[in-house]
Amino acid sequence: MTTTPSLESLQHSDRYAAISQRLLRQAQEQLNLGDLIQASEKAWGAAAHAVKAVAEKWGWYHQAHYRLNAAVTYIAIEQQREELIGLYRHPAAMHINYYDNELYEDELQIAINSTQTFVAEMEKIRAETAAPFPPPQTLPRPQARRLRLLTTQPKDYAPRLNDISLLPPVEPEPPESL
Repeated sequence: MTTTPSLESLQHSDRYAAISQRLLRQAQEQLNLGDLIQASEKAWGAAAHAVKAVAEKWGWYHQAHYRLNAAVTYIAIEQQREELIGLYRHPAAMHINYYDNELYEDELQIAINSTQTFVAEMEKIRAETAAPFPPPQTLPRPQARRLRLLTTQPKDYAPRLNDISLLPPVEPEPPESL
């Protein structure tokens, strides 16, 4: 079973992918400037938005960390790309480093390099025509649970933002003059 993405999902997916690329560039820029905290968070944001780009195209709910983790794990197992799980751990550690500031520049550079690889892999997956959704009863229990989590609307889910302009901008808005 596959899904055909709506035009709205494709537009949202493109926006998340563009934001991912911007954040990836900014992660390296911030590291080059010596701002390890911002480099960490930009790397995490790049990975998160890359996952959101795939999830959005496939019609998955992705508005929480645990759903992003479920999406990466589901894709890695179903597409036999287990290396994605390891690549995803570096940007996830960068999100933690944003709060703890425990990593050095060389460690952050390694993590940003891994994030670049992860984002590129997610972009390849996003470029595929449609998401493969095997019937849940054919999946091992953990995979069936992940797919259910990703495809079932949460009870506390806010109404979908149909207006693409309400998503974060691809490039930041310039500050207003006083």
